[in-house]
Amino acid sequence: MKTIYIIPFHIILFLSCNAQKGFIENDDLCKFDDIVLNNEKTISTTNKEDSILLHQGSFDKIDNEINQVRLFRHPNYGTITKTILNKETNIIKSLVYENKNLIGSFFRYKVGDLDIGKEIEYDANGSMIKMIDHSDKKNYPICFKEAMAIVEKKIPKKDTIFGIEREKKIIEKKETLYYWQVYVDEINNKPSRTIWIYKVDGATGKIFEKVRSIPSKH
Repeated sequence: MKTIYIIPFHIILFLSCNAQKGFIENDDLCKFDDIVLNNEKTISTTNKEDSILLHQGSFDKIDNEINQVRLFRHPNYGTITKTILNKETNIIKSLVYENKNLIGSFFRYKVGDLDIGKEIEYDANGSMIKMIDHSDKKNYPICFKEAMAIVEKKIPKKDTIFGIEREKKIIEKKETLYYWQVYVDEINNKPSRTIWIYKVDGATGKIFEKVRSIPSKH
């Protein structure tokens, strides 16, 4: 497990490229609809909805088997955030409005509340002024769904993946290892909860470490 850290960097790159062929045969796995539509550049709310937001702070506008659309009013800034959860993909699209105009958009994967795709800040005219691409394909050619799929193949069917996050650490003075931490809930009859952390190399898809987290009671 430790030998990967002493292999020369150019050899690691070579191995990574070859290993990726086994995991990224179709890189569409993590693609999703991250487009902000023209009709989403502004928001329209009724007097009744404004009253609910003012007094309750939030409410579900739509909640069915496929989607959940929720409106939230920030108590201090008065901005309105519209979240659209696709229950089939677990992807949440968030649109932030100020004075009814869009000022920001971002996406999250519900499992682990992971930032994904493009996070964009807009000016008063709806033009983009700042963008952050959370996919970070340069450092994580293995995308989050691929990392989860790799771990899914290694765990018992009864166990559940409940979280994922990006991590990195310095392995040489000028080299950084970028990896995913995938959290797995082991289903058993023990009184304490057993959680495993699988560490997946973001470039090769190799699980290079599996550690048990500190258990806690259910």
